Parts: sequence; structure tokens; C-alpha cells
Amino acid sequence: GKGYAVKEGLQYKDANYYIYTDWDFPFGLEIVKETYDTLKNNDVDVIVGTRTLNYFKKLPFFRKCLSIGLRCLSFLLFRFKNIDTQAGLKGFNNKARLQFLMTKTNSFIFEFEFIKRALKKKLKIFYLKVYLRDDITFSNFNAITLKNELTNLIKIYFRK
Repeated sequence: GKGYAVKEGLQYKDANYYIYTDWDFPFGLEIVKETYDTLKNNDVDVIVGTRTLNYFKKLPFFRKCLSIGLRCLSFLLFRFKNIDTQAGLKGFNNKARLQFLMTKTNSFIFEFEFIKRALKKKLKIFYLKVYLRDDITFSNFNAITLKNELTNLIKIYFRK
């Protein structure tokens, strides 16, 4: 899964900063530079992309329900206040990289575990607004994927 791929890549690289986004660069390339500049020029450990209301307006109904439902679950289960775990853009320094590499979740929902660890370790988090490119199209998740992700979310909740 995506979590496995990102962790695998991080194990073999040593840099000051790490940035990843979705394969189709849904927020464009400029946001990658902005993420890097924010990490480099500020006292921050983690950058979390945060989707705007405009993003949600462009989502198909089912994906909109999933996204809003996950945000509600993130607040109810993890007490993440206004944290958008699934925006598809994250950046971090080496201190946060260590926490990232300690995560065990390998699927789409791995970022919940990373954010949980970052908050527990009191890493400094910066929320960067992201804006969707006009030409992006969305796919849907099948029932098996949704069931697996919900199972993984429950595992993360109980994981120390």
C-alpha cells in the first residue's frame, strides 16, 4: 500500500526534509516547493496539507461523505482537532521521520498513525492549505478497501 511505499523510500534516503504527495500531484507542483520552504524557514517538524471547502465541493457525493466521515472519526477517536489526515500532502524533518518509520500501517490510512505519533511526541505541526487542480478526476473505493481501511483505523486506535 501507499504507507508501505512511502516508508520503504524513507528507509533508504537521508536528507534534511522529506515531502510526499499523491502520484497525480492533485495540488500542483508549487505546493511541494511551498512545503519545502516552510520546513526550511520555520521551526516546524511536520507539514500537514489541509483541504479547503472548495476541495470538498469538487468531490463526488460518495467521496465527500467518506472524507467528512473520516474527519469526524479522527476527532471522535483520536481527538484530532481540525487535522486533515487524508489530504495527500505531508512534509517533515528528520525528527518526524523517525516517528514515521515507526508506524506499522501500510495502507491508505497510515497517516492517522503518523499524526497520532507526531502529536504524542509533541512535534510541531504546521497546517498548509492545499487547493485542488481543476483537471483532477476522482476514483471511488470499493467495499473491500473500505472494510480494510476501517479495520486498520481500529488497529491504529488501540496501538500505543
